[in-house]
Parts: sequence; structure tokens; C-alpha cells
Amino acid sequence: MKFPDYVPLAVQQYITALLYGSGNKPGWVAIAKEPGNEYIAEVVAFLQRFEKKDVDIEKMFSHLNDANLSDADKKLFVNFAWAALTDYGKYRDAVKKAEKLNQDIAIKAEELAGLLDAIQGHGLSDVPIEFYDVRTLLRETDNPNDLTWRGMNCDNLTGGSAGENALYAWGIAPSLAELLGTVAKAASNYEPQFYGRIGAAVGRQHNPKTEYLRAFGHLLAEARIERTPAVLNAVACIATVAINGDPATYDDVKQALGLKQKPAG
Repeated sequence: MKFPDYVPLAVQQYITALLYGSGNKPGWVAIAKEPGNEYIAEVVAFLQRFEKKDVDIEKMFSHLNDANLSDADKKLFVNFAWAALTDYGKYRDAVKKAEKLNQDIAIKAEELAGLLDAIQGHGLSDVPIEFYDVRTLLRETDNPNDLTWRGMNCDNLTGGSAGENALYAWGIAPSLAELLGTVAKAASNYEPQFYGRIGAAVGRQHNPKTEYLRAFGHLLAEARIERTPAVLNAVACIATVAINGDPATYDDVKQALGLKQKPAG
């Protein structure tokens, strides 16, 4: 496929390798046809826009030239353009679900800690030691992820092989109820979130264009590509291509990245 002349050779080679593969590695055009690869298909459709004349993409490269970006940075810019093209709704939903689960963890941990303290407060002689002794809990609990736990490994930590100092430490260790209090405190102080471009995108109000711009801006900052007016104009151009039917402006980019003060009132 012959690219328009305004697409740098390094970018042409990069996109060609992604779409059509290189060596024995299949390209995304082939992978996109497999079931469950709808996101890859969306990226393919986006990258194929570079193979045809496109006013916004041509303007993007013109702005990148004005910014004196190297070919390596132009490749990075195109990489960010498709990487930011993500459905952030599922991540926003995940944060909301985690917030609810986190609240439940704090409440239930505190509740269970209170119940464990309460049952021991009656002076009963047969309360299971597992209700309060963490060492016993470890010794009596299997680890399905490592079948060697119940043998030497568990004994090294809790049994006769643990050594005199370790056994003394277990004797003065916090109770299960006290540990659950720590879990409740940790949950109360925890704010579920994502880091990186996803965290930057979903941190505030839901809007596909704004989320795309925030993710893009974060990737630029991580790569230490200065967000000059020319670079921001280039972002606006490619965002217009990526977010079909919702043109992006220079001011949109500045607003999304917190580079433009919101009007008062």
C-alpha cells in the first residue's frame, strides 16, 4: 500500500508492520478477523486511515513538523494515537464496583472483628483457637496455590523449625480481631483507582472525547514530549479522526489536560 507523501517513512514502516505483520509475526488485519478482537478491529480501521488521503492526518503531521519532532517521536505520537483509542467505560465501571466492594470490606471486617471479640468476652472454655490465634490459622489452612505449604514451609514459619525467637514473636502477635481492624482501617483509607493513561482518562466526568484527550496527554507527558501549541494542535487533529463525528479543537485539548483555566461561574 502506498501512503500519502506527508506520512514519514518511519511511520509508514511502523504502521505497515502493525497492520500486516513482519517476518513470521501476523499483523493486526488478520488478528482482527478472529472472534473477540473487536478492539483490534477498531484500531486497524483507525490505522488504515493513514493509508489514504485525510485532511486531519495531514494537518497533524504538519503540526508535528512545526514542533520539530523527530521521526522517532512521530512514531511515538502515532502509537499514542491508537493506544488512547480505548473504551474507558469498563474501567470506570470497575472503579465504581471496587468502591462498593471496598466499603463492604471495611464494614464486614469491622463487624467480624467485633463478633470475635464478643464471643471471647463470655469466658467460654471451648472457643476455637482459630477465632483469635493467627499462628494456628496459618497452620490449619491449606494453600491451594502451593501444595508445599503444609509441609516444611508452614513448619518453618509456625512450628518447631521456626526458632525460639519466632515462637516467642507468635506468642505476642496481634489477634485475628486486631488484624481485621487493620484491614477495616486500610479499606477506609483506600480509594480504588487506575494508574497510567487509564487513570488519567477515567478520573473525572465521562466523555469519550475528553477521555481520549486525557489519555493522550498522559502518554505525551510520560514520554516527555513537550506539549507545545503545535503538539496540542496535532493532538486535536488526530482526536478528530479517532473520535468519529466529534471534532476536537485546540481549546478542547487544553481544557481536557487542565492547561486552560475554566471560566468563572
